[in-house]
Amino acid sequence: MDTQLTPVHTHLWHREFWMLTFAGMLLTVSAFMQLPVLSAMIPAAQRAQWMGWGYVAFGGGLLSLGCLISFLVEKYRRNAVCIWAVMAYMAAFAACSFLEALPQEMRLSAFLLLRFVEGAAYGLAQMVLVSTLVTDCCESAQRTDANYAMAWFQRMAVPIGPALGVVVMEFYGADYPLMAVLASALLAIVLILFVRFPFRAPEDTSFHLSLDRFFMLRGARLALHVLAVGFALGVLVVACFSLTFFAFLIVGFLLALGGETVLGRYRLSGLMPVGGMALLAAAFLLQLAGGSAFGAYAVPLLAGCGVGLSMARLQIYFIRISAHCQRGTSQSSFWIVWELGAALGMAVAFAFATEGGLTPAAMRGCTIVALIVTLASLLAFIFTTAKWYRSHIQR
Repeated sequence: MDTQLTPVHTHLWHREFWMLTFAGMLLTVSAFMQLPVLSAMIPAAQRAQWMGWGYVAFGGGLLSLGCLISFLVEKYRRNAVCIWAVMAYMAAFAACSFLEALPQEMRLSAFLLLRFVEGAAYGLAQMVLVSTLVTDCCESAQRTDANYAMAWFQRMAVPIGPALGVVVMEFYGADYPLMAVLASALLAIVLILFVRFPFRAPEDTSFHLSLDRFFMLRGARLALHVLAVGFALGVLVVACFSLTFFAFLIVGFLLALGGETVLGRYRLSGLMPVGGMALLAAAFLLQLAGGSAFGAYAVPLLAGCGVGLSMARLQIYFIRISAHCQRGTSQSSFWIVWELGAALGMAVAFAFATEGGLTPAAMRGCTIVALIVTLASLLAFIFTTAKWYRSHIQR
């Protein structure tokens, strides 16, 4: 038996939920907006190397503070932990604009350190947001819908962020893109400040290091599929970077939302992970087939549908295999693996790039890597994970 979502509009229109949802979306927009903004700050000869290793450092940072989340939210106010983390994230990004003041030989090391700090602060802020703040502001019966809706808004932010960065860079001066990234994160802080959270007495037995609110070991098998889909999307975001790609990726996401409704009506939601990964694989095959005008529109449409369908259902699977007290941990697990996959995918795409960007041969190479990862995930899900999931449902 599968979890059917109640339409979000029936009971999630309270102010606090939407403020936190848009805060999470704006924070995600600011992170993905850095893809074009940081690239423009780095000389073309060093861009591929710096950006590739920068996303590796960012991904490492995402994981670095996870074991401290439970301790921090028990010792300090939950919203304060999130806000201070966003401020640290903003400071690390702003510091990247002063790298030219350093000696040449120190700049790459400083850039990687700042990207690591950015990843650590961003990961802490988002995991507190998705695992604790959103969960605490909703009634028990609303929480699955709330988690689901917030994840969709953050997913939509993936194409919106880079597209907004390109538009600001084209129509405004060199300083405005930096301000746009910081403004997006600052608006997230403002929205969080407007939400009141009731006082909660801290637990006396909280440990400094814990997987609580960070990663659910029971979901490791599902996490591999989320990592693969995130990786595939990260490769596409760099390899197909254009406003057209991002616009049609959003359309693909919207089509996936409609597809979910249809499949849910006929109780075929269990097909969504397989169908989604198959559509994603089809997008890569079409990308390999050549650069026709049809492919330029069809690839992002297929990718958006595939990512939307598979990720939406995998998120519900995380909830269903979690124990009653592990909802927050299941959502932070889902989020961290998704973001880590996207960061690694972008790093791999930059590894294939040269000073002039991705050549046709390099584009083909990174597409083949992403296709192999997607197909491996699809086959593993069909032959092992689907059966494993049915035997590990907790609720």
